[in-house]
Amino acid sequence: MGKQCFRGLLVATAMALVACGNPEFTQEDSGSTETFDVGDEFDITLPTNMSAGHSWSVDISNPAVVTLRGTDYDSDSNEDGGVGDMIHTFECLDAGEATIDMKNSTLQEAVLSSFVLYVIVE
Repeated sequence: MGKQCFRGLLVATAMALVACGNPEFTQEDSGSTETFDVGDEFDITLPTNMSAGHSWSVDISNPAVVTLRGTDYDSDSNEDGGVGDMIHTFECLDAGEATIDMKNSTLQEAVLSSFVLYVIVE
């Protein structure tokens, strides 16, 4: 393999890794158990209707193992007047186990839906 071909392969591989982003979990993954390494990040993407005052609460059973790094709202996914995707980014801090328990509630605190992910960090 020539130097140009090898360099091209390295660039293509690096671009593919950057494009992959964090592993993403959605409502369909609720109740699952996932294993990560210390330092890994992952996203939980869930639908919400912010215009109606709906929001997701996050409870982490062991914040020494997993922490919420940030939350972002993707209004581009808003196709039917109000529903978009709330993207929660988590980071694995230390070896251990944690449960991420999330609830989608109204302003009146009525729970509309829930999501749970069991996390093992090695």
